[in-house]
Amino acid sequence: MKASKTSLLIAVVLLGSIPVTASGPLGIYGIVEKVVFEPDEKAPERIQVWGAFAYVDGGVDRALAVSPPWRGYLYFTLPVILPASPSQVETIRKEWADLRAVAGTGQAIGFGSWGYIGGFGGLQEDANTTSPPYALEAAPRGGARTDLRVRPASEAPAAPAGYQTNAGIVRLTGDGSHAAIVKQLRATLMATTPVLAGQFFRLEIGPAVAGNTPHIKKNTAFVVRPLACADPAKARITGVAEGYVQGARRSIVLDLVPLTTPGGYAIQAQWPQGTGPWVVSLTGTCGNATAGAIVPIRRNQFVRESSTFLERGATSGEIESALGALASR
Repeated sequence: MKASKTSLLIAVVLLGSIPVTASGPLGIYGIVEKVVFEPDEKAPERIQVWGAFAYVDGGVDRALAVSPPWRGYLYFTLPVILPASPSQVETIRKEWADLRAVAGTGQAIGFGSWGYIGGFGGLQEDANTTSPPYALEAAPRGGARTDLRVRPASEAPAAPAGYQTNAGIVRLTGDGSHAAIVKQLRATLMATTPVLAGQFFRLEIGPAVAGNTPHIKKNTAFVVRPLACADPAKARITGVAEGYVQGARRSIVLDLVPLTTPGGYAIQAQWPQGTGPWVVSLTGTCGNATAGAIVPIRRNQFVRESSTFLERGATSGEIESALGALASR
């Protein structure tokens, strides 16, 4: 990676840590849960990247500081302020495809190159503020302010930030210099969400690595946890694998493996291998509240984008419909 001539748009080298500075180049660390293309996957103009993310401060000496992680989504568009060339558009779309490829795998990554001004530690502030701190993207006369916040799930997508590449998708390992931030990102994905006004009890799923329990990773298809439950440790979750063995319909009650996270469980592949299709029907309770989920399984891995989340238990008709949709693909 080479440093640019404009101080706010220097490409970020994603390693190390230093004290917080007042302005400089900026990259992002994250674990991606899902990617949503807009308007479609063939020629996307915009992209929602969901997961846990932290900002990475480049600094003039190429050493870095890393912010605390936030969970939600980043919203990007092809560059508009400084339009991208056809080759740059192709590069960005390839990188977006790479983001989707790591989605749901639990792989921590680094990506992107922006600038910031006015205090690295305050970048997740209200985007409507007229004074620093804020992030910058490339513009004809230097840097233009952009909304690079990690947005909450409750916020409708609007005003996307221009996407800017760095050196592609950089994979981070869970040891060495990246151990601390990788651990924080994983913990953020599985952290207990407090009960807030207007929230409803529901289930959330994630890759095996998000369970942060090494001894249960083998043969684990995914993990599940309760959200918006006042006491997650008292939440109860059950699961049934629904599918076919040699054309015969089967239902298998699953033994869920508790995680160290209160209320969280690992869903291990307890259905016959080489058979199917299969979906896992989950039912959770928190006090008097009930939530459900139908999770398709493909090649022993869960398919997040085709999963259905309910404010009640799944019906037999919904389960059969999910099996039929999976079998037709």
